[in-house]
Amino acid sequence: MADGFLCIKCGQWHDKLPLGWGVAEPIYVAKLTPAERVGRVQIDHGAGVAIIDGKTFIMGLLQIPLRNSERFFTWTLWVQVAEHDMENILANWTNPRRAEMEPTPSILVDYFCDYPECDRLHVWVHHQEPGKRPLLELLPCEHPLYKEQTEGIDDIRVREIAMAMYHPMAARLGDQPWDGVVTPELLFGDMMKLD
Repeated sequence: MADGFLCIKCGQWHDKLPLGWGVAEPIYVAKLTPAERVGRVQIDHGAGVAIIDGKTFIMGLLQIPLRNSERFFTWTLWVQVAEHDMENILANWTNPRRAEMEPTPSILVDYFCDYPECDRLHVWVHHQEPGKRPLLELLPCEHPLYKEQTEGIDDIRVREIAMAMYHPMAARLGDQPWDGVVTPELLFGDMMKLD
């Protein structure tokens, strides 16, 4: 796989072809004004855990195999877990045997890239040893993201994802530097909050 790519959207050569993108906060945060977030949103970005209006979320890695390669394309996404499951996860947070925990059922809560609506997809959270983010496994469904996770993607799809993700971000950022992390604000701007 080449390090860069010629973009059909802008006609320019981009030196970096990312093999992963991330969403910095659960989508629900983007739908709240800064004033509304006070007292309702608690996020530990380093740990990748959040509580929003009493609902509990964890950040995980959804890995998609790259065909003809040993590598993966990785989405860093948020899933909602039941409160009692989050209590168990946090109780075992530093346990060296955390990777032996049973997978935790969860629901994907993010919108991203060019996929059809993908929030509310059912996901298993596979725990890893302390210091590593959990791995996310979609349950069987008809969604294209599930097909990609089970069958893998090729170089062309990686470029499509880069174009779908990079250009909306570049348009929003202008000349500002960008580290490739997609925040809800970058994706949705001043989106109206949910009713």
